[in-house]
Amino acid sequence: LEFRRVLFRSGQGVSIAATCCESATCQSLVPIRARLSNQRHHPELDFMFFLIAACFGCGFLVSLVMTRVMIWLSPKWGLIDQPAARKVHTTPKPLGGGIGIWCGVVIPLACAHLAVWWLSRQSELPQWLPREIVPHLSGALERVSLLWSIIGAGTLLSIMGLADDVADLPWQPRLGVQFFVAVGLTFGGVK
Repeated sequence: LEFRRVLFRSGQGVSIAATCCESATCQSLVPIRARLSNQRHHPELDFMFFLIAACFGCGFLVSLVMTRVMIWLSPKWGLIDQPAARKVHTTPKPLGGGIGIWCGVVIPLACAHLAVWWLSRQSELPQWLPREIVPHLSGALERVSLLWSIIGAGTLLSIMGLADDVADLPWQPRLGVQFFVAVGLTFGGVK
């Protein structure tokens, strides 16, 4: 007699069952447990997945475009990293790609903040907006100061990185700025 655990999917969820087999012939199917999840389908989770994918997609697209723009602008602005003994590359490379990444984070977040602010000011919400998200609009606006303090700290670090690209700063001031930014965020309530 041989026992096997089998996972199978039905329209109602995932179930676990054991098959009791003798040689090649299965004689019975005995459920070990009821369905792992007896919950119904949640459309708000589908919307949340769509929202996360849209935010990621927008950020990726903005980063991609702005990084390409920085590759084009870097030589005009003198942001070129020349080969040296401690460098891996053998040809000049454009600097400033962090600006493209910064834009890919800040622009979608700023657009989302403006959208939530606009939606919260409407007397009647649009029909396309899922009702499950409405209770979260006020919470998103309450946390916006924390979001922008984190973005401000990241902006300060990005500016320092760009200054390092231009002037080749020593490590001590860079470490000092990073330390004070971390301490400032901690005392500002970021956990």
